[in-house]
Amino acid sequence: MYNHDQYGDMLANALVDIKYSLHASSQADPASVDEQISKLAGGVLVSVDGKDGDVSYSGSESLNLGGQYTFLVLFPTVTGNEQSVLSSLNKAKALAKEIIKKMMLDYEAGSSLLSELDPTSFEVHGIGPLGDCHHGVALFFIVGENFGFGLNPAMWA
Repeated sequence: MYNHDQYGDMLANALVDIKYSLHASSQADPASVDEQISKLAGGVLVSVDGKDGDVSYSGSESLNLGGQYTFLVLFPTVTGNEQSVLSSLNKAKALAKEIIKKMMLDYEAGSSLLSELDPTSFEVHGIGPLGDCHHGVALFFIVGENFGFGLNPAMWA
């Protein structure tokens, strides 16, 4: 089963330009994440959990709960300096491409961590400012969880 925080930490430790790894919930107060980012002076990878998702049915004997996960790739910028913002956005986009490549390599290799990755689900969007003028990209993707129709008797009266 996919563990987003664990995978994010692995990526952050392996990427040269990332100095910090943070975990956030899609349900968390955005101000608390901003506060954490404000204290950091280098590249940041924020793993945002996939509490939200869609259920799909393909006509087989199972359903799929597709959780949408996000990695925020952020770099500090100089306030009011547009060139600094563009540089951070370009650097973050380049790292997002590397993260996608790594995820696809893990998926193609049959890694149990990413066995349910939807390889067509990647999206990259520019974001910022977050914290004290960090800019970068949000990388969205879906990792599903297949489950059958069998009911759990302990949950029913």
